[in-house]
Amino acid sequence: MEHFHHRLMAKGLSHGKAVLAMWAMAGSCSLVAIAAAFGKGDQLFAVFVFFGLGGFILLRYLGYFRFEFFGQGLSNIINDRKSMKSVELAIKEAEGMALGLSSLNGVASCVEKAGEGMQFHEAEVTFYSTNGRLGSNFDIEDPAIGKVVRWVDPQQNGYFSRDKEFVAEFQISGRNYSYGKIRYVFMDGRSSLSVQDEVLLERVHDALALLAGRLRKAEYKV
Repeated sequence: MEHFHHRLMAKGLSHGKAVLAMWAMAGSCSLVAIAAAFGKGDQLFAVFVFFGLGGFILLRYLGYFRFEFFGQGLSNIINDRKSMKSVELAIKEAEGMALGLSSLNGVASCVEKAGEGMQFHEAEVTFYSTNGRLGSNFDIEDPAIGKVVRWVDPQQNGYFSRDKEFVAEFQISGRNYSYGKIRYVFMDGRSSLSVQDEVLLERVHDALALLAGRLRKAEYKV
């Protein structure tokens, strides 16, 4: 960033006038400091308000504040908030779909709805089974697979560089049984999931675990 006198000279002042302007500003600061030492109440408040306002106008005139920068920052915040609301809405719809299912046939639709918000490239849900019933005991290291549901975003077909691939895997667990796992593949170049992403995906996992538990009680066969 340029020095103060460079900014003043860029506004048309000569070197001498720029120095005089800086002396004047230094003198003004000294007077404000003296006024602050002896001023009281409303007088002191008025001194600070006028000094702050004058300083802001001067700095703005010299180009130290650019409102378009703050405008862009505010615009980015608003856009990010709108994007997060759309993600949360998609996750909420995926939860509702999962809780309303009476079989595993609609799981792919739930994953698809979640994918609309989270923007993952593909997902694979593996459900465990024991003697044809959903779920497996937690102490079984290699549980039997009862059903696999796979979903791939049809709008992201084509070649993807493996350098952009990020895989995240989570367990789908209930209170008494492990019901399976879900594997997500992202192709947007990320290297990890944010805490917010994990929280949103956990809501989907919990809904799938509730579905599996309900189907197990109903002796649903896989």
